[in-house]
Amino acid sequence: MSIIQSTTMLRHFSPLARPACAPLTALACRAHSTVARAGAAADNCDASATLPPTHNKHRAKWLMTPPQPDSGIRLIQFPPAPSRGPVTQRFYSEWEATMAWHHDWWRHHNREYHAELAAFEAAMVRDHGHVKDEDRARFWQEFLDKAAPEQTAYYRAWIKRLCGLILVGGKAAIEAIGGPFGSRVGQ
Repeated sequence: MSIIQSTTMLRHFSPLARPACAPLTALACRAHSTVARAGAAADNCDASATLPPTHNKHRAKWLMTPPQPDSGIRLIQFPPAPSRGPVTQRFYSEWEATMAWHHDWWRHHNREYHAELAAFEAAMVRDHGHVKDEDRARFWQEFLDKAAPEQTAYYRAWIKRLCGLILVGGKAAIEAIGGPFGSRVGQ
């Protein structure tokens, strides 16, 4: 693989790479499920060049929502499955609870940020008649410094929840295998 091919793959498949339609309009690009921002037109979406092939065995079973407008989190909706074992059911319920907690935290954080930014910009316009990029950068740094302890506590709780999910997920995998080990998982 050449450097050009690998760079193209990184651009297309990297989670950090933004599709051509990302800085868009108030509409969403359906191909990328990107909630677009107010601004340019959605005509410049090149979805065929940026969507990677999907080989997910759970694709027919799970539904991933578009990013939620107030938190930016993509929620996963699991279909009901009456044939799940108790440990597997516990895994899915804990996963859904973790996603809901994650969504709620970011929704609160984003609302707080946008409220403070709006108040800051209104004060700058009132006092100076305009808002400079340097002023926004200073606000952003002050906001991050102020929110750092809360962010650190959030990340620790997030890691703790993910580790718990890994443990329950391992037990659910063993339960799915069955046999002599699967019958003792829930004990």
